[in-house]
Amino acid sequence: MTNPNASVQVLLIENDRADANHLLNLLAEDQSAFSKIGIVWVTNLDAALRELADHSFDAVLFNLELPDSNGIETLRRIRECRQTIPVVVLTASIDNKVAIETMQNGAQDILVKGRATSESLVRVIQYAIERCRADRAVMQLRLMEEREHFIAMLAHKLSIPIVGAQRILSILIETETVPDDVRNLLKQICLSNQTLLRTINNVLDLYRFKNGFDTFVQTDVNVGRLVSDSLHEIVAEAAAKKIRFVKSFSTEDVLYADPLAMRKVMLNLLSNAVKFTPSGGCVTIKFENLSNQSVLSVTDTGIGVEPELLDSIFLQCAEKPRRYQPDGFGIGLDLCRRFVEEQNGNIACLSKVNEGTTIRITLPREPGDPKSTAQSLKQSRNRNLPERSNR
Repeated sequence: MTNPNASVQVLLIENDRADANHLLNLLAEDQSAFSKIGIVWVTNLDAALRELADHSFDAVLFNLELPDSNGIETLRRIRECRQTIPVVVLTASIDNKVAIETMQNGAQDILVKGRATSESLVRVIQYAIERCRADRAVMQLRLMEEREHFIAMLAHKLSIPIVGAQRILSILIETETVPDDVRNLLKQICLSNQTLLRTINNVLDLYRFKNGFDTFVQTDVNVGRLVSDSLHEIVAEAAAKKIRFVKSFSTEDVLYADPLAMRKVMLNLLSNAVKFTPSGGCVTIKFENLSNQSVLSVTDTGIGVEPELLDSIFLQCAEKPRRYQPDGFGIGLDLCRRFVEEQNGNIACLSKVNEGTTIRITLPREPGDPKSTAQSLKQSRNRNLPERSNR
């Protein structure tokens, strides 16, 4: 073994002692590389597989012709042991068909032993490692895209029976012959379905946004109408907890924003405010126009947020205590952040534990430069995708 403390450890599988010593000597010629790259040399595949099972390596260099294996079979068995490790094929000739075929089956590079130099040896090892990392990153991205698409399709399929059930529940609740205790139970089921449907719609909205399916078109939005439409969708939940709403804006106030996006934002903020405010609490919606900005805020008298969580409250990937997402996945606030920032705005959270929380949205009052505005808007793509569920 050369330099066991090196940051990069390479497994060399070479049964020809002269070739192995030549490669080790090449590495020793470059003092910088010698300090960074350590090589463990074995002469057959069985010994190599034991090393791979017992130790961690950053790359493998193997001779095509080994005593106990050769060519693609060697690569296959290495991959069975360490699926993603970078592999370089050692060959006597660049025209070797087996070497080329091995490359086509997943090896990262070929090194011609007779032409190898200290520089080319180091470069091949580094290139193989970097290429393998890039391949893994692409694969992970592809898997993430497939997962998101699957989740979106699943959410769409789940929403269909829920919407149907909501309509049936609404009819039953309005039926005079239904006993009061049954009606109250139906209302609770209806509220639970509404919460689930809102989560599903957030999943679909986030999927649409990430994949560029939405076009944001900013215009004057009446604040009173925006708030009224959003409150209409959570009126039953608020009534069940006897939540009081305070509106601090005039009927003439307007916000320069995308109407549909802001409706989704407002619905999520009001829904969260009701969810985390105890019975008998208060939610205040305030709007004000400053010199060149419009500020819209939603303040509740709920449980509040710990100071250390304020910076990550709008990030879906951030871990949050269960009490902050009792019946969701933390998607709503992440969606709000994306929608607000897409409109050149800012969203912030101010909070005190056990006193309440204010979510404050700041948006430009007027459209910006036409060129920059056009660049900031997402262009809708002509693709098939699940429709957003009716609420």
